[in-house]
Formats: sequence, C-alpha cells, structure tokens
Amino acid sequence: MPNFLPQSRFLLVRTDNIGDVLLTTPAVAALRRKYPKAFIAYLCRWYTAPLLQQNAAINQILMIDDGFPFEIMKKIKELKFDAAIHFYVEPKGAFLTYQAKIPFRIGPRSKIWSGLLTHKIVQNRSKVEKHEAEYNLDLARECGTDGLTFPPTMFLSSIENREAAQILTKYSGESELKPVIIHPGTKGHVEGWPLKSFLELALKIVSKGDRVVFTAGKGEEYVVDAVRKLGNKSVNAIPAGALTLRQFAAMINQSKMFVGNSSGPLHIATALSVPTISFFPKMPLVTSAKRWGPFGNPKLNRVLTPLRDDMPLSSITPDLALEWVINVHQSKQTVGESDDETMIG
Repeated sequence: MPNFLPQSRFLLVRTDNIGDVLLTTPAVAALRRKYPKAFIAYLCRWYTAPLLQQNAAINQILMIDDGFPFEIMKKIKELKFDAAIHFYVEPKGAFLTYQAKIPFRIGPRSKIWSGLLTHKIVQNRSKVEKHEAEYNLDLARECGTDGLTFPPTMFLSSIENREAAQILTKYSGESELKPVIIHPGTKGHVEGWPLKSFLELALKIVSKGDRVVFTAGKGEEYVVDAVRKLGNKSVNAIPAGALTLRQFAAMINQSKMFVGNSSGPLHIATALSVPTISFFPKMPLVTSAKRWGPFGNPKLNRVLTPLRDDMPLSSITPDLALEWVINVHQSKQTVGESDDETMIG
C-alpha cells in the first residue's frame, strides 16, 4: 500500500453515469476523513458534474467532454497529483492519468486499459460479492482510509430547495402537501417495473389523499403522455427533460417519497435521504439490488424484487407496492430491520 502525506493530491475518476458517480461519494468522504488537508479533485463527465457541486470534500471538479480532452490533460499535469483512483477503468481516463505521469494510479484489474495503472486491484465485480459503493470504498482503502462506511451524499442550497418547492407546487397544484415523486425510467439499462403498474400505483396513492408527480428524462415523453391520459387532477407530470440536474435533485429533495426503478434518480434520492421504494430484478446479479440498490439507511429505502429468479418484475402488483409505500411513509422504517430487500411471491 502506498504511503501518502497529509497534504497529498488525489484525482478521483469516474466518467460515466449519475448513479455511478453518486456511489463513489462514500469513498470521497472516506478519503477526506483520512486526509483532511489533502487536495482532492474529481474528473467526471460534464453532465454529472452538478452532482458534486457544493461537496466540501472535493476541492475541484474537472470535466471531460466528447473527443480528446487536450485542455484537461494539460490541467491534470499542472495540478501535479500524487495519486489517481479510477473507480471504473475506461480508456480516456486511464490514458489521461498515464500521460500526466501520476505516480500512483489505482483501479480495478478488470479491463485491458487497467494495464495503464500502477496498482491493479482484483475485485471481480461481475461476481457481485458486495455493493458497488463498497467496491469503491475498497479502492479508497488502498490509499489508507479506514473501514468506516459512509452513505452517498449530494448537497443543495436553500435557494435551490425553495425554487424546487415552487416547481412542485406549479405541477402538483398543492403548496402544503408534499407529493410522492414517481420516476419509471431506466434508460433501458435494466428490466423495469412496467409503466402501467406505476400508473395504477399512482391512482392508489392519490386515493389515500396524497398527490403524485411523475418525472421523466429526455426521450421519455411517453411517460408524460400516459400520465395526461389518466385525467386525474392529483396525478401530474413534469415535461420530460424540462429541469436541470440540480433542479431535478432539489425537487426530489422537496418530495415526500421517491418511487422508481433502478436509475440515477433513485441514487439522487438516497443521497438526499429521501425515503424510496424501488424495483429491482433478482437476476442477473450484475443488475440486482445487491450491487446497485440504494446504499443508505435501510429504514428509509425499501427494495421490491421477485421471490424467484424466473419471475419478472411485473409479478409485483400495485397493491403490494402500495402497502410498502404506506409503510415507509408512515413510519419511515421498514418491517424486518435486518433486511432492506423485500421478495414478493
């Protein structure tokens, strides 16, 4: 294990998606705890950078865009990092830290580009022996961090929260009652609970006196159309892609609960300590909740998954989902404190 001075300079690298980046923030916190005087920078894609803003553990955010980032390479060289932690090894990021001649380049030994690293850590993430956030924490431990586990984090200003509350009032028609946010989208990455089931669940939620606001990303306009066809004044939708990422996060933060499939917005809700109900397939393991589920307080996060490997997510009925929505909403804790995953037969 390399030895680092208190004022060492670290570059953390994760250049893919929303949930992937948020699940590295426990490792960021662990590194800051170990090295309170260190300089910590984070290299990510431009569209995930807002997730890291106002995070006091990060001194500087570097953004990588499409094409070859000559300016970022120059900047990385100028910053003279002592170590880089690659939470996921991809060619552009690995080549940048290699070209910058960062002395210690740490990451999982999983792909051909791992050959550009100086410290290749065997993790075998495809075996799904632990959560993605725990794999990231293991990489931070290669830099001397302790064994403490931190939840994902995201930080918002009071102004952002006030503006988000106004947005929710505009679309829900209610300023006093916080709505339940439903986000059915998965970007096609994994099996999802059907949109039809989310719509049925929404009607059941509003029948109990709550309001529901659906959200959707760009390319998911069909979600908004389906909500409008319901014709229920207590179930509304925000136009697809109408919000910035931080506006979207602040809106989730102002909600009563988040309900959705495996997605980046689910991890935003978890990072903001908003109660969640989520749906995950049992198989394959690489897309299961064991690796990608909400990594937070189990009393605030309930995962619904089929009982058997051969059962689809559609086997979970809206009535059963409603029971858990009511349970988490009323008590903010789940039944079965030792397990945050509920198998539905």
